[in-house]
Formats: sequence, C-alpha cells, structure tokens
Amino acid sequence: MAFMKKYLLPVLGIILAYYFYSANEEFRPEMLQGKKVIVTGASKGIGREMAYHLAKMGAHVAVTARSEEGLKKVVSHCLELGAASAHYVAGTMENMTFAEQFVAKAGKLMGGLDMLILNHITSTPVDLFSDDIQLVRRIMEVNFLSYVVLSVAALPMLKQSNGSIVVVSSMAGFCAVSTPYTPPLSSKPFPGFPPAALTAPCQFSFVGFLGTISITGPHLFSLNAVSLGNPIHSHCFSYY
Repeated sequence: MAFMKKYLLPVLGIILAYYFYSANEEFRPEMLQGKKVIVTGASKGIGREMAYHLAKMGAHVAVTARSEEGLKKVVSHCLELGAASAHYVAGTMENMTFAEQFVAKAGKLMGGLDMLILNHITSTPVDLFSDDIQLVRRIMEVNFLSYVVLSVAALPMLKQSNGSIVVVSSMAGFCAVSTPYTPPLSSKPFPGFPPAALTAPCQFSFVGFLGTISITGPHLFSLNAVSLGNPIHSHCFSYY
C-alpha cells in the first residue's frame, strides 16, 4: 500500500495526462472533465486507481472486470470522488462476444467514447513446454485477442471523438521475459514468471497491432502503449 501511494498513484496520474493530451499544451485536470472513458481490469490494482483518478477529474467512467462485487465498490467510490457518471459491466475477456458488447453498452451508457484504457490480463502460470495448448490459447485470447476485439469495437466512436486508445503494457512488450517462479504451496518452479512466459508474446503482438493501425489511420485518433519501466517511468517521476 505504501508503494502504491508513493509511486504508483503519481505514475497513473501522469499516464493519463501525458497520453490523453500529448500536444504541447500544458495538461490541466479540467481537460478530462466530462470525457467518456472505458477502463478494463478495473476492479483492483492499476485499473481501479486509474478509474479513481479519472473520477477526481470529473470524467464519465465505465469499468469492467470479472468481479461484480469489486466493480460495485469502484463505481460507488468513483461517484464519491466526483465522476460525472460511473458504470460497470461484469464479465470475462475470455468471451469475445462479451468484449464487443461491453464496448457498445459502455458507449450507450456514457453517450459516446473518448478514451479506451486496456489494462486487463490473466495471470495464469503456464509451462510452455507442457503441451497444454488449450491453456496457451486461453491466455492469448485474454491477453491479446480481446484487446483487438475491444479496440476494433471502439474505433467508430473514437473516430467521432478524435479519441485515444491507451494500453497499460510493460517492458515485456519490447523484450522477452522469463524468470524462475515457484507458485505458493508448491515446491516445483515454473520455467517462466507468470504470466511472463506468454506476456511477451501477447504484448509484442498487440504493440505490433497498435503500430499497424496507427500507420493506417493516424489522423483519426491517438494510440499509446504505456510501459512502466521504460523511459516514461523517469518522466513520470520527474513530473512530481
């Protein structure tokens, strides 16, 4: 909790400021007032704190995750913090139909969309050499394919608003990551840190996807992958 208050919260604030308003104009919190924002993976952690930051700045917020109980608490607190409106839709990103329908429902609830923040991830440990291709497929669907589905579903609204797609990524999107990991209550280590064994492939894929659509339509909206641990990390801390 101390780490979150001292380091993570300032980082989240500057991420929102830097990537939503990347022009030369100095960022002011009121710039986000009334903006309509989707945040995935928002029942806890980074997604939840981003929703809170948006709420403090007076944005409309639509959040999703699997935990309905967690989302209810997030929405309630967002309203207490000053969100223009706050909505939630619980569901799993293993279901591509849900992912697509969530964007449509969120857009309807908020009356449009200005920013799509993709933050969800499945942290299931996987041994890439176990031949469990179904588990590999599931992780790729949640950590990559659902990002594509959500982005494609959001594009029409983002084109209208000249909006943004922001992806909470990591250095695993730019270099392979694998460290030994021993799960709790187990003496047998996995060969890759969960979900590092598939985090790099998933994030490599989506960074490539973002690059492709930014080339084909850069005048329509902005696309950004936020990687804590790369140079923006220093920029974030120097801002405060």
